[in-house]
Amino acid sequence: MRAYEVSYKKSIFSLIVIGLSYLLANFHRQSMAIMAPFLVESLNISNSQIGLLGAIVFYIYGLTQIPLGFLTSKYGGRKIIQVCLVLLIVGSFFFGRAKTFSELLLGRFLIGLAVSGYYVPGLHLIRQWFDVRSLSFYLGIYLAIGNVGSLLSTSPYEILLNNFSISSIYWGFIVFTFILLIASLFLEDEKISGKKVAVNNENEEKNPYFTWFFISLLFYGLTSYGARQAFFSLWGPLYYTDYLGLDLTRASFLMMVMSIGGIVYSPISGKVADKIGRHKALVIQSLLIALLWLLSAFLPKDTPFILVLLLALIIGALNITTISNAFTTLTDYAPVAFTSVFVGVFNAFNFFGSAFYMQGLGKFFDARGSSPETFSTALLIFFFSIVVAVFLNSFFYLKMAGHRKESLE
Repeated sequence: MRAYEVSYKKSIFSLIVIGLSYLLANFHRQSMAIMAPFLVESLNISNSQIGLLGAIVFYIYGLTQIPLGFLTSKYGGRKIIQVCLVLLIVGSFFFGRAKTFSELLLGRFLIGLAVSGYYVPGLHLIRQWFDVRSLSFYLGIYLAIGNVGSLLSTSPYEILLNNFSISSIYWGFIVFTFILLIASLFLEDEKISGKKVAVNNENEEKNPYFTWFFISLLFYGLTSYGARQAFFSLWGPLYYTDYLGLDLTRASFLMMVMSIGGIVYSPISGKVADKIGRHKALVIQSLLIALLWLLSAFLPKDTPFILVLLLALIIGALNITTISNAFTTLTDYAPVAFTSVFVGVFNAFNFFGSAFYMQGLGKFFDARGSSPETFSTALLIFFFSIVVAVFLNSFFYLKMAGHRKESLE
């Protein structure tokens, strides 16, 4: 593989541009919860239609990740991101001017296609712009910028909706997205830095344990990311209101605190992972998350709010950052020519796991009610599934890393 020198300043500029694109992706994925009452009031649509408007983005996201991996490998990350920015402008236009449910659905469909195409190409580009030894740190910055979108989709978006029409707000999105599109024309070239350490030079055929490592990593994504998204995107507020007896205002505030935890901790987590090892950081943080879910399963109802707040901050920090260590570990060992494809498959399983946990818990709550005992059971499922997934993945990782070490001696 040929090596190139890249401009560090231009790479930082490029990282900010793709990070802001990922910010838009996170915002549009999670904004429906706040926007739903306004759509119901203005267009008189049903709750089932609102559900479809929210779900369609996640279904599209999961279905497009594997094709996006192939497309990124073939055409490069810059072109994919630029096409998705154009799609986002078109989708925002249709959604912002929509007068019927069909027009809303068309807009959300296009927005779903657009926001699906930032993470995999973004990771592909970050690997080429920065030294592989610092990959987790720069990926942490990317995630921190992106997770601001999750934060903005909560209370700040509600303030906008109370003061401006949806049409006016979406015209603002169109202008901002167009600025990013122009900026994307000046991204750093997709070249490998001359300073990059060649640690990703193994292929699947040379390491027979990679396949089992990858399968176990898919199971980890299904369980860990599925639990995270089920709690963060849907069932978290219900836990705080029905289990701990808090009012909705405090529950919403706690969900925002989780996003803040992820934003602040992402770069720190990346720096730690680069120093102690990405898989080691993955294991440590995942087991800590499992313990936090276990603690949440038995948290007393009279727990002081300040302690609940601190717990939410830590849960948000660890949950949002840990999955990035899984991605970087995967890219360290995946066959070079197909790295983006493996990343796409892994990302797809993460979102299928999210859909499975969201829908599965919904049926579970329908059958047993949203009582404290039901939530305790659900959180215990989170705990045990993550622990099993971590130990399975660690077993095959040690086999894979041991084989690489032997082959290099």
